[in-house]
Amino acid sequence: MIVDDEPEIRAILTEVVSRVGAIALEASKATDAITQIETYRVDLLLLDIQMQGASGIDLLRLMRRRHLRVPTIVISAFVSGDMAANLAQLGVNGIVAKPFTPNRIAQEIDKVLDRT
Repeated sequence: MIVDDEPEIRAILTEVVSRVGAIALEASKATDAITQIETYRVDLLLLDIQMQGASGIDLLRLMRRRHLRVPTIVISAFVSGDMAANLAQLGVNGIVAKPFTPNRIAQEIDKVLDRT
């Protein structure tokens, strides 16, 4: 599942997910994402942190409260050292900085899903 409020980023990530042989669900905001995560089997979450409304961190906290465990890769331009530590505590499995290349995303997906 791809959660990002930028349509262009979602389109790029959807293409990458297709190239690694998966089907991508998309959400432009955290509230839509939680509904889909509770409805469908989600194997991996590609998550932006800075979004309109609830942030990616808000989504991770809500998932934790609801005991929803989904391997997560954060894709953001706004990850400091302190934030990376907080993300690790929330169960994030990987972090990719924006701007990114499609190959970098594919590598991180393979690593997190242990497909290397």
